[in-house]
Amino acid sequence: MNALLPTLLIIAALSLAGIWLTLTRRGESSNAPAGQEFTAPVLTHHAKQRMVEREVSSAQIDHVVANPSRLFRDGKNNSVRLEREVDGRTLRVWVAEPWPAAKTVVKTTAWADFPLVFEIPAATAGRVIGRGGATVSRIQSDHHVRISIDHAGSVRVTAGDKASADAAKREILDLVSRATPRTLPLLAA
Repeated sequence: MNALLPTLLIIAALSLAGIWLTLTRRGESSNAPAGQEFTAPVLTHHAKQRMVEREVSSAQIDHVVANPSRLFRDGKNNSVRLEREVDGRTLRVWVAEPWPAAKTVVKTTAWADFPLVFEIPAATAGRVIGRGGATVSRIQSDHHVRISIDHAGSVRVTAGDKASADAAKREILDLVSRATPRTLPLLAA
């Protein structure tokens, strides 16, 4: 039994060291300023209220702030809107400028869940996507939406509001209507 004790102590020490490394390396791939690790953001009173109302957890906010997939700067309100897919939905987190910063201040949060699904002819999907995704990226940026298109022609637009989703849909349908006849499939009469 006495020979087993040092082995158990070593295993326990290594386990604790592994946990410590996991926690301290958490922000290495984050958008924290160079040389700084990710630290949990500071939540304003308003942000805390919205989290409760909208059922947003601190872990979900940390996930978005540590590595957002999209961001939009709002100079008028001196904030940055960070977005990321979380549990199949888009979570928006507004943080105070400057961002990234050593101490991130979360102003508010919201789920961006206005989905719009429609079909286009499969042969026109490439025209909507554009060379290297340039066309679809521009539409997403212009209308602050997220677009996914499959090769069968199913289009999904996710936006924070109906007006943005509708505007993106109109632009996509306009691109499709301008497709040359040779790119459209022949329809049976």
